[in-house]
Amino acid sequence: ARVNNGSVGSDFLWRFLMSILKKWLGFFVLCATMNVACAQSFDNLTPEASANLIKANENNMEFVLLDVRTPEEYSQGHLKNSINIDFYSTNFSAELGKLEKNRTYLVYCRSGRRSASAAGQMKSLGFTKVSNMLGGINQWLQEGRPVEK
Repeated sequence: ARVNNGSVGSDFLWRFLMSILKKWLGFFVLCATMNVACAQSFDNLTPEASANLIKANENNMEFVLLDVRTPEEYSQGHLKNSINIDFYSTNFSAELGKLEKNRTYLVYCRSGRRSASAAGQMKSLGFTKVSNMLGGINQWLQEGRPVEK
């Protein structure tokens, strides 16, 4: 409890200290919220790290390469053994819901934007192991990595 001796200086000091305390409390609440959000986020992998992940899982039936580009984009070249679910499709979320949530997924698109959004959706749907390829297939190709048609 605060003792008020009538001093204007002590009242100012009290308000100042309380404002600092409120800011710190807000900061800690924000940090706790961010940690919870980060715990449920997905990994962002460079094309090099993605290639390493693909190679390490080439015989793993629980590993899925998910291309979220349009069918037209997919037909122009895609990663070997990938499946295609069109991010812009009206039933995209329903199609994601048909996938097994306990498998390991590497999601990619043209530039990394759609795949990042798709990976976030997958995490919110309860998928446990989801990674996004940064830079998408554009960066993959720029680094001279193979695709198939």
